[in-house]
Amino acid sequence: MLAVIGLLLALFAAPAAAQLSFGSLISSVADASAGSVWFVLPDFNAGEAGSMHTSAAKCGGRVAALATDVYTATYLFGALMNPSQNEVLDTNPTYVSQSSSSCGEPLTSSMPVSQPLVTAGGPVVSEVVNYYETSGQTPLFFYYNSQAQECIARRDTDATIVCAVPTATNDYLLFEVFTDSAGRMVFIIYGLQWDGALAGFQYVVNFVLQHPSTFTSSWYVYHWIDANSGPSANSIPDPGDTYTPIASGP
Repeated sequence: MLAVIGLLLALFAAPAAAQLSFGSLISSVADASAGSVWFVLPDFNAGEAGSMHTSAAKCGGRVAALATDVYTATYLFGALMNPSQNEVLDTNPTYVSQSSSSCGEPLTSSMPVSQPLVTAGGPVVSEVVNYYETSGQTPLFFYYNSQAQECIARRDTDATIVCAVPTATNDYLLFEVFTDSAGRMVFIIYGLQWDGALAGFQYVVNFVLQHPSTFTSSWYVYHWIDANSGPSANSIPDPGDTYTPIASGP
């Protein structure tokens, strides 16, 4: 009898969630028609030497990004078949909630859930990334450990993937895709520091989009190391550097 019950439960069990393939899904973003993708960029100050743009006040304890955090996303803009997509800052209350109870939540009234969303910058500077991570919707999440190292961990097991103190020539990056609680497809790409974020977008454009069928998992973590000689020894992530896979998962 127990065997029969077990068989019936197996037959009528809910189907497993479909596997999300980062490669094929980011390729669909690159090929999307104009005006059908949303890029949410972290509001920023121009840089350390001066400011030609001053970030609006951020909710949720987030801080202004540097212009370099926004610059990282231009790698992907340049790879789009139709670069005329929707670009908004995370402090814009028409598109992103600024309420203390839902800070960073994309507003479905302005951004249709049928259209994918791409973010730039990590949870320290991006209201939207912080919202998704603190609400438990992302496959991966960022935290500081007791040694003040910056860490990336996986949500399903709480296992830490890496903790490090990044430098100008050595950083870690992640890229992931998931479906949020509203049913929207969300892409998150960032690094421990802006160098890692730039490495993430550069890797997605120059490697993932060139061979999308090989990136079948929903998330990846890589270690970026700047080249030690030649033109790629420039403290800027580019295709001539070393990208070592650290972890990936469904």
